[in-house]
Amino acid sequence: MAKTIETLGYDARACTRLFADQPMWNSAAQRAAEQALGATLPPRALRALFAHIARHLDVDDMRDLPGPAWSAPLPDGTAAQSLPDRHARLLWRASLTLGGHERDVPALYREG
Repeated sequence: MAKTIETLGYDARACTRLFADQPMWNSAAQRAAEQALGATLPPRALRALFAHIARHLDVDDMRDLPGPAWSAPLPDGTAAQSLPDRHARLLWRASLTLGGHERDVPALYREG
């Protein structure tokens, strides 16, 4: 379970880098190292990570983003408008590893 939770947390954290004109990760090794660190965090630290990221994305990055910026390319080539959908897809897919059922996943987010 922790693998899924920290993966979601650090993937969301990586999204914040896009708004600072940085890549989500500099390498696969950086991503793996963040996730390995996350696997060692106690539940209260994971909750704090999620709270910090949610505030960062909402208040600092997305809430006041001007209209044209939503479709401008970010460093990874995607537009900011794609991030909420990308994260929703990750959340629904992660729900399956936590015991969720494919039938509960909206068709938009099902693989295959």
